[in-house]
Amino acid sequence: ARPPAEDKTGARMGTKQLGTKAAAPLARPLLLLLLLSPLTHATTATDVAESALASGLAALREGRAARAVAEYRQALASGPAGALSHENRSALFDALAEAYAAQGKEAEAVGAMEEAHEALTAALGASDPRVGGALSRLADAHAAAGNHAAAAEALGRLVQGMRAQGLGVMHPGLRGAAGKHAAALAAAGRSKEAVRAYRTLLELVAPLPTEHAGGEVAAARVGLATALARSAAGGRRGGAGGAKIGAAAEKKLVEALEHAEAAVRMHEEAAGSGGRLAAAQPLDASLAANAVAGLLEKLGRDEEAVAAMGRAAELAVEAADGDADE
Repeated sequence: ARPPAEDKTGARMGTKQLGTKAAAPLARPLLLLLLLSPLTHATTATDVAESALASGLAALREGRAARAVAEYRQALASGPAGALSHENRSALFDALAEAYAAQGKEAEAVGAMEEAHEALTAALGASDPRVGGALSRLADAHAAAGNHAAAAEALGRLVQGMRAQGLGVMHPGLRGAAGKHAAALAAAGRSKEAVRAYRTLLELVAPLPTEHAGGEVAAARVGLATALARSAAGGRRGGAGGAKIGAAAEKKLVEALEHAEAAVRMHEEAAGSGGRLAAAQPLDASLAANAVAGLLEKLGRDEEAVAAMGRAAELAVEAADGDADE
């Protein structure tokens, strides 16, 4: 019997198969490396950001703000573009602004917040809520630097954007931004604009149930009263000291007094029920009573003003005692 003929085709095929099997162990790791490399970058970027935030915070606590700035800047510049998540990038910029502020470098702190806002706007679009948060923090940085006009401008954009998104009165972010906008206008000395902004704010919050946002309503009334009083200051006639109140200015002061007294009544009614107005701060009732005293004094009702000042002092003591009990 003749031995079986050599299957050259099979041998060749076997060689190819062996070659393929030998190459596979190398190909698979290379393929995995290519597939996993974006995840590796992202994980590394997250680790870098978290490490920088931790070490920067430790440096701040030790009074080494310049070191914290270096840590945050290095983390922001590390890795490929886009490796940092938006959340990590925002946290690093926030921390960077805080580190600059700790050095008294308010302009640099504002610059950091501007960088954060620009980066998030470019990546997410102006309508993203995270961009709104960055704009709010930019306004805070402007206010901390004493530039209340710039803070008011940023907050005005924020309120306008939130309304364009259809956010309603029940959204606390919209009410908070509107309140900060009105306060920034008042701090910037733009009393007439502040009056309009506080009126708009009061229209937003007044329909809300007292148990839900009573403190916000009272605070809006006090803010409006203060803005009206400052606006009325321009309506005095005569020199300093002996100035008389004109009819238009007196009308503003009377309206201001009505709002301030309404705020005091709201606080007193809540206290009579054994509690505090929802969303109110401990000193809000005292501040409202103090506003009443100031307005009564401007209107020449001195005896009533003295009584209101005494009530404001009592409320301040009660607030301090309440904080001590807590």
